Amino acid sequence: MNDQPKSAPDGIRRHVSTFHTLSRKALETFDKLISANAKELTRPLHHLFLRMAYQAETTSQAARLLITYNLTIPALALIRVRLEQLIVCSYLIHEEKREGIEPFVHFIDIQEHLQMRVAVANKAMAEHLTAVDFPLLEAKAIEAQQKLTPEFSPVTDRFQRHWTPLDLHSMTKRRDVLASSKTRIHKIKLETCYVSVYKTLSSIVHSDCSSLSFNYIDLFASNAGQVIMTTCPFWAAFGSNFCAMFDIIQCYEILHFLGIDASEFETIVTEWQAARAEFAANAERYP
Repeated sequence: MNDQPKSAPDGIRRHVSTFHTLSRKALETFDKLISANAKELTRPLHHLFLRMAYQAETTSQAARLLITYNLTIPALALIRVRLEQLIVCSYLIHEEKREGIEPFVHFIDIQEHLQMRVAVANKAMAEHLTAVDFPLLEAKAIEAQQKLTPEFSPVTDRFQRHWTPLDLHSMTKRRDVLASSKTRIHKIKLETCYVSVYKTLSSIVHSDCSSLSFNYIDLFASNAGQVIMTTCPFWAAFGSNFCAMFDIIQCYEILHFLGIDASEFETIVTEWQAARAEFAANAERYP
């Protein structure tokens, strides 16, 4: 542990505040536009993406709330979740339906069946699951699997374990290719985020030794003059920056996919790019 505590720079709070404002602006704009077009959003496909938007918004709110209270380590874990939410959602938007949305939706019944099968195999859990209609779950899973692979037989074949053969990195690269000929916001690449954010923050999610290093945690002098152990301030702005980025892109892409004018996001993404550039120019000052 370092002998001398560091001082947390005040500038970090300004960057965090700016990024949080941009997240709120993106989410509030999204909610406003969805409300204005609610009567046209009646199809199951519409509701699928609105549920994804709900997950995105609540995860963003939770991450930003944690950062506000200086609980940055768990916030970073949620920022990693936000990236995965964005990648999956964006891939489904840009991919052909037969490769993306269709297997994604059909796999819901398959996964529910597979998860329940694991649960009932555990004696301690099975006694609490007697009310579950397991034959019905299995029948729905078989029907879903046969939509994906018509020759499937529950007697001789196994259910597929994932809705897509792509791992997350491959999905990200595929998304970037599919989006490369579209609008300015669509063209923002996500693979760089996967390589940096997703891989870097895996140490926190998986609790490996890197998450305990001085890169993440150190001693700092509090405003009251006490020495405290806390997350290095850089990570608060780092997480807030990417949270804003993910919120802006996902809100824009869902609106665009639903046929709703999302031109207001052009201004928001320009503001974010300026805020990101300012943070990057000062990042070396922050421990």
